[in-house]
Amino acid sequence: MYISFLVDLRICSIRKLFRIDDLSGYSKVKLNKKRIKEIIDKKKYGFSSRFIANKFEVSVRRVQQLVKTYKETKKY
Repeated sequence: MYISFLVDLRICSIRKLFRIDDLSGYSKVKLNKKRIKEIIDKKKYGFSSRFIANKFEVSVRRVQQLVKTYKETKKY
């Protein structure tokens, strides 16, 4: 009985929850001037930073940074 228990432990494995190759398909897209302009325009029209962040797949903080930079420099 003790020996079969050891054999069972050796065969037992822990299932992986996340596959590394699945995460490699996720790519981050750099914001180009067109996308930055769209973000600024949507913010001007009164959309929330959270809505914009979800739409463009960026963080809320990044939206706030882009808006602040635009207000200071008036450049996209």
